[in-house]
Amino acid sequence: MKQTTKSVCALALLSLSTALASAGEWNTIKKVAPIPVDVYAYSADAFGNPTSGAELVRVTDISRDAPAWQVAFDGNNSNLATLAANAGTYGPTSGLWSLGDDFIGAMVANDMTMPAARARRTAQGFNIQFVWNPNGTVPASGSGNLRILVGCVDKVNGDGGPAYENPLSQLVLIFNALPAGTYSQNYDLSGSASGLGFPLPEATGGGFQLKALESVSPTPLTTQKFQVLFANMCAPGEPDFPGTNPSSSDQFAWVDDTTLSIGSLINKSDYTFADLANTAPLGTAYSERYDEDLTDIAAGYIQPCLGFFTNANARTISGIVKLPEKMAGADWPASADIVVYDGTNRNTVTVALGPNGEYSVLDTLQGGAGGIRRVSIKTRTWLRQNIIVNTAAGSVSGENVSLLGGDCDTNNAVTTDDYLHLSLHFDKDSTDPLWDTVPDPNQPIGPTNLPISYADLDLSGAVTTDDYLILSNNFDVEGDVVP
Repeated sequence: MKQTTKSVCALALLSLSTALASAGEWNTIKKVAPIPVDVYAYSADAFGNPTSGAELVRVTDISRDAPAWQVAFDGNNSNLATLAANAGTYGPTSGLWSLGDDFIGAMVANDMTMPAARARRTAQGFNIQFVWNPNGTVPASGSGNLRILVGCVDKVNGDGGPAYENPLSQLVLIFNALPAGTYSQNYDLSGSASGLGFPLPEATGGGFQLKALESVSPTPLTTQKFQVLFANMCAPGEPDFPGTNPSSSDQFAWVDDTTLSIGSLINKSDYTFADLANTAPLGTAYSERYDEDLTDIAAGYIQPCLGFFTNANARTISGIVKLPEKMAGADWPASADIVVYDGTNRNTVTVALGPNGEYSVLDTLQGGAGGIRRVSIKTRTWLRQNIIVNTAAGSVSGENVSLLGGDCDTNNAVTTDDYLHLSLHFDKDSTDPLWDTVPDPNQPIGPTNLPISYADLDLSGAVTTDDYLILSNNFDVEGDVVP
């Protein structure tokens, strides 16, 4: 496991390699038996907070035969009929790899390259392989509650960080009293009444993030040890183990890691191994992006063992989010918050927006009939709009909305509070180092936690009189109420 920053002095390399050696070198896992474990899941934001109307769903090993699974991203060499991992579908591999029982990699972020047709879809098939060591002993022992916050992100960065940006809706997987062990699990979410799943990013540039937590509230692990297994993806062109995988990833991965050897010191959950200060000479706050290149032992590139799969039979609602007040040529916001409501079930989700505002969201009641739905859409500083759609005949497209702007504080109304935020940051632009920085990075963006950039109502990259005009034109206007 090698750090990737190129401008590293010899002393820093020695320090880093010594620390990683204390965590254990890569070990092969001879066998991982799928252990049936009942898991509950609910939809959450990037901080683990349940979304409004989130459904707690019991998900077990794949049993339904209705979905027709398609690969979005497969780090597990999966059987597409069952989503069972390690099936050798794309070719032989060097096996599964871990870093020993005293290693903790409680946060992982990784890039994904998917087939173009999977962009902005929602994955309802999922598999993961991991090591769980509740007592933190060698060998692993004990049992304990585990929460895994996992989902896709709009952007995964290279050296220098941050590890990722613009998380889409996440899921929290709830394991109660889970015994120590090495687990290979695959799950089918397509029976969810609310349309539970993983919204996917664009085909390139995005990825996924994962955090292992102690509790439903976002509490990082302390003494418990968790790590995702790694394996070859067998994508075309990979060294040592090329194959036919339609998805791929580079050999780099962000792993927020530490070991039992740090004693009472707690690793910060920020991809900065600051507790031992062994990466301080690297000169970057984000120093835990590693090069998982094992070609020196003829084991190829290895990537985290997670897989996301879409259902070709899923019923979807799609269209375009139009923003007429956006400056021509400016990029669309990265995502939109969407609610689909059928009168009983509610799918509340953050999905990726395409380069021209395209969106796609799952209908509710995937296991039943479609029908009349209220769809509610909001993005960034634009007001929410509700539309009525009918999915009785199946998937629907062309369900477009045209949103009004001016909502700097995202409370769905244009008021004096928005004027105050704009006035405070007038004449600032994207060269300001705090442009996209929120006061509290551990909380969602909202009226008391706003970046400067939310005063830039036309997305021009600067706060100007054009933004004042948008606010003035829409002053005292309120968005539609969430159904």
